[in-house]
Amino acid sequence: MGSGIAQVAAQSGRTVVLRDVSDEILSRARGGVEKSLRRLAEKGKLDGSPEAVLGRIRTTTALGDLAEADAAGAPVRHDSQQGRETD
Repeated sequence: MGSGIAQVAAQSGRTVVLRDVSDEILSRARGGVEKSLRRLAEKGKLDGSPEAVLGRIRTTTALGDLAEADAAGAPVRHDSQQGRETD
């Protein structure tokens, strides 16, 4: 879910730092964003190129890399069976 938030922010022209606990997770997230952007471009629904949007997304595992951020967000999982947030 965090990668979707990063994608939308980058599509709107923002520079994004996507942080997670492992490079493997970040690689999967970036791959998902790239796939989504390519599909949007093929359908003519992407302003600019997938490469331009991806160029605005930087990945990191270091929490300190977020120190200069203007804003930060974290996705929260919701357990609909229990009606409560998880994490």
